[in-house]
Amino acid sequence: MTVIRIIHRLALALPLALGVVLVAFFYLRALPGDPVAVILSQSAAESPQAIATLRAQLHLNEPLLSQLAYFLANLVHGSLGYSFVQHVPVSTLIGQALPATIELGFGALAFAALIGIPLGVIGGWRRAGTGDRIGTFITILAVSLPEFWLGLVLIVVLAAYLKWLPAAGEIGVAVQLRAVTGMPVLDALLTGNVPALMSALRHLILPSVALGTPMVAVITRVLSASLHETKWLPYITVARAKGLTERQVLLRHALRNAWIPTVTVTGLNFGILLGGNMVVETVFAWPGLGRLVVQSIFSRDYPVVQGAILVYGLTFILINLLVDVVVTLLNPQVTL
Repeated sequence: MTVIRIIHRLALALPLALGVVLVAFFYLRALPGDPVAVILSQSAAESPQAIATLRAQLHLNEPLLSQLAYFLANLVHGSLGYSFVQHVPVSTLIGQALPATIELGFGALAFAALIGIPLGVIGGWRRAGTGDRIGTFITILAVSLPEFWLGLVLIVVLAAYLKWLPAAGEIGVAVQLRAVTGMPVLDALLTGNVPALMSALRHLILPSVALGTPMVAVITRVLSASLHETKWLPYITVARAKGLTERQVLLRHALRNAWIPTVTVTGLNFGILLGGNMVVETVFAWPGLGRLVVQSIFSRDYPVVQGAILVYGLTFILINLLVDVVVTLLNPQVTL
């Protein structure tokens, strides 16, 4: 029954993803700027005849609805079209960039969980204590710092001044690594390449900290509030009356319910991480999907931006579905 509900949810999500792409299609073409002028500005063939020829090749000389029909026809056949600028399939460009974005997203999530969970547990279980005050201060600070500013500060201090960590890229230029998944950390683990693993991890730290810092605040506050509410419930009082220690009450009983809103909010924010990492990827020259979208927006490469938005939409929908499945496992009373 659960499988049928999952398939049903996926079927309902497809029109939503298509709607997002359609909005992006019309919005991109409403922006000022001509892709043909951008492309030909880099060559010496910027003549009226060359402009007309290129516009015909890219179907930009056709009415807007005809362009939409051409795009939807490609989409039905499983194609996202070809890049205006790089003249390769959009799916190829996205496939090359997406692994880096996924790796950065998981790196940011790991950093946020590593910092946010302990702060949330301390702040929620010992409200008004020193730990709660520290958690509140870190939460306010994490929310207040813009990602691009924090990224630049990390580069200046830890990379340029102290030279502890690299400032850009996924892995050292001189490091040899056989590509398996396109994610250097995972590839290094799969191939047992320790030098490549160390290099990839060092490159991953700074962008993960910059991208994951706002999520630290989210995890800390949601887990803290959930624990504070849970620890006064009757079943917690019964657990204490049975003679369980505070540690046992926390780990066996309180956290089990407190995880549910935390997992839900964290999952939703992870989807936002994958779709909102454009600035961080640009600052750290991270070769991911966000940086590809930024470059494509400046070059008015419509097919690449449309394809990336479709991937973002589908990813966010799948993450929402996965979060719902995890919540049902944590609390069987919740149904999809």
